[in-house]
Amino acid sequence: MISDRNATSFRDISRDAFLSLKGSPIEARLPPYSIEDEPPDRPPPPPHPIRHHHQKSKSYEGGHKREKVLNGRNQALLYLADPNGLRMTQKCDGQKFKQRVRVDGCLTKVVVNRLCHGTCASYFIPRMHPKKLKAAFKSCATCAPSEYDLVDIKLDCPGQNPPTATRTIVKVKSCKCREVSISSVYD
Repeated sequence: MISDRNATSFRDISRDAFLSLKGSPIEARLPPYSIEDEPPDRPPPPPHPIRHHHQKSKSYEGGHKREKVLNGRNQALLYLADPNGLRMTQKCDGQKFKQRVRVDGCLTKVVVNRLCHGTCASYFIPRMHPKKLKAAFKSCATCAPSEYDLVDIKLDCPGQNPPTATRTIVKVKSCKCREVSISSVYD
């Protein structure tokens, strides 16, 4: 089970990375837009029939809720940095299982090992004005062993020369959400 200290540390690292992002040069050249910039005699444009963004959740046909639309990248970063804003809680556990160690001509040994399973956070925030899909920030974590030993398992091999064989296995002690490096089409 992931400890509160490890979860907090992962959140702190993610938040610091988010907050270190800076806008692209094109954003700095664009003047900020406000409704006050529009001429007073001109009524506001009607909402687009397909693309309309409301802050409040509304129901679609069939009872589905509309997702809240965040106002820009800075609000998205603050939303992700806020532990109460995240819907998903990270959970990574180790489950014991029986692992069979086999070698042809030798007797099989059963070893109790641990597999890691759970749900860990991943984020992808797109860059502004890209020519390709690129991330301004991405973070990917996986549920993986945090402590393990390499253990030599000695197998008896009757009628073989030599009469024993040794296989090395990874024996998992504990699991936690760990940052992983990924290379993909989004780099």
